[in-house]
Order: sequence, then structure tokens, then C-alpha cells
Amino acid sequence: MLSSRARRVSLLLAAVLGSVAVAAAGCSSAGGTAAGPASHPAPPTPLQAVLDAAHTSQAATSVVGTMSATVATSGTGTVQMSGTMQERLRPTLLAEVDISSLTAAGQSVLGGMTEIVTPSAVYIKSGLFPSSEIGGKPWVGFTLSELGANGSAMQSLINQADSSNPLSQTQLLAASRNVKKVGTSTIGGVPVTEYTGTVSLAQGLAKLPASLRSQLSTEFSQAGLTTSQFKIWIDGQQQMRKLIMTEVGTDVTETITMTVSSYNQPVTITPPSASQVYILPASALSGS
Repeated sequence: MLSSRARRVSLLLAAVLGSVAVAAAGCSSAGGTAAGPASHPAPPTPLQAVLDAAHTSQAATSVVGTMSATVATSGTGTVQMSGTMQERLRPTLLAEVDISSLTAAGQSVLGGMTEIVTPSAVYIKSGLFPSSEIGGKPWVGFTLSELGANGSAMQSLINQADSSNPLSQTQLLAASRNVKKVGTSTIGGVPVTEYTGTVSLAQGLAKLPASLRSQLSTEFSQAGLTTSQFKIWIDGQQQMRKLIMTEVGTDVTETITMTVSSYNQPVTITPPSASQVYILPASALSGS
């Protein structure tokens, strides 16, 4: 099984996944008025552009993109992963992350890992689970109710992503007060503007739900993380197209990258059938 570093990456990826998924189309910020195409509004300030991307969160129904993460811990090696993700937010949450490349402490996990999350369960297919130990079935699964404290943390992330309230990683970035415009480019053929800045994790976490704030605050504290540097690319519809977050602590250095290819398009995710799933007993989930 992966170490606590990998579990921490999963939490952070889930948070980023929720934030990117909800940073979808919509032009007006909360309490504001969207300008029509003919009004030629003045370009937003860098901070306002990030705030606008956070506020557009309320309209998202789905998101598709790629993600990668590198987490290095002093003395215990590095976890690297990359792959694709797709998520449907409405009418009910359904998400799939297909990690095609997964390396821990220099050792590659054959076949990578696929994870499917539903409102009540998580399914994982990976070489981390020897076939002989899971009844020869390709998937392992568990319900959130079996996870105890870990289940509560994961449920808070799921509730956050499934909510219309943009309490997510994009909102965390909005706590920055030194956002700067870098320039313009294109991502996947879409014109974007790049911004960069830093954010106090304590101030950012203060914007999140209590359950998520408590979980991530503990993780950040243990790793000695206090600030995050970020780069964000936003298109003309105030949609996040790419996000890179880098955090350096006393024991951990991590970089998480998300690139969005489409919003609000139909996604196809099929959870495995019961006959294909080995249900992990509660005893196996204790402490993991």
C-alpha cells in the first residue's frame, strides 16, 4: 500500500479535482453583473480574474482533463503520478481518475491505478492489490461509511465538489493578495491569460468547510507547509484551463498540475458490477 504521502496526494488531488470541476462557464461573479459582448468592459485586475474564476463555479455540470502530481519527502522517496480525470457534478456526483503512470520510491506500479468515486462508494483497480489477496477480482471497493474518520474527510470533499458553493481550491487561491498577470498564450487551442501568485494556506483554509479545513490543516502542519505558489491560466469565459500549485515544507515538496480540456459535456463513467468487486472489510481499512 502507498504511504501517508500518497494518501495525502489523494486528498489534495480530490480538492483540486473538485475546484477545477466547479470552475466552469458563467460570466458574472456573485452579486455582480455580467457585461455583454458589446460593452467592451475594462480587463479585470489579476486578483479579480482569479475571483471571477472562483465565482463561475456555480454553473458547472462536468469537467474532463488531465492531472499530475509529484510529492517528495525527505528520507523516504518520491511519489509521482499522472493520468486523466473526468467528473460529473450534477445531477449526482460521479468521478473517475485513471492514473496511467504511478511511481513510489522509484518503483512503478504495473498498470497504474484507476479510481471511481460515487456518492457512497469508492472503487480502485491497481497492481497495488495482488489478485491472490482480493479473490481474483479486478476491483476492490469500500463504502464511505466503512472509512470512519477517513470516510468523513473524503465525504466532505465529495460534498464540496457536489455543492454549488465554490468552497474549493479555486476559492483558496482567491485568498492571495499578490496575483500578477504573466502574459497570454493558448491551451488546447483556447486563448488564455496566465496569472501567478502565492497564497497563505492558513488564510485559504479558513474559507473551506470545517471538516475539510481540519483534515487539510493537520496534513499541512505535519508537512510544515505554510504557503503555496500557483500559476493559473484562465480563458475569456472566466474558466480555469490550467492550474499548477507548488508547496514546499520542512519535510515535503509537492507540485500538482491540472489541465482542463472541456466543461459541461457528457461524460461516461461506469462503476464496476458487484461480481467484479472485492469488498474490503472494515478491519483492512483501519488506519488507511
